[in-house]
Amino acid sequence: TTDVNDSLKVVESHLLESNNLTECLNNEISQGVITCAEEAVDWIKHSLLFHRIQSNPLYYGLSGRGNDNIHSFLLAKCADSITKLSKIRAILEQDDGTFSPDAAS
Repeated sequence: TTDVNDSLKVVESHLLESNNLTECLNNEISQGVITCAEEAVDWIKHSLLFHRIQSNPLYYGLSGRGNDNIHSFLLAKCADSITKLSKIRAILEQDDGTFSPDAAS
């Protein structure tokens, strides 16, 4: 007989691969759900990615499991995506750090 645990496979998140995070954030920003980088991190905290980072940080390139370390990592990833969206003029960044969809695009 085969033990059920032997056949279980861990599923990792693919949100950080390719442009997946940028595309997801663009969608959420266009819907008005996300208006700043901190809201983007909060949004990720409800995803498979966040749960998997807590369980397997090395897989995602983190050196540790601490909440501050994870938050800083996710904030940097969100900032990178926000910069990409701003450069292609998909969003407008305000001086106060908030952003909104670019109505002209």
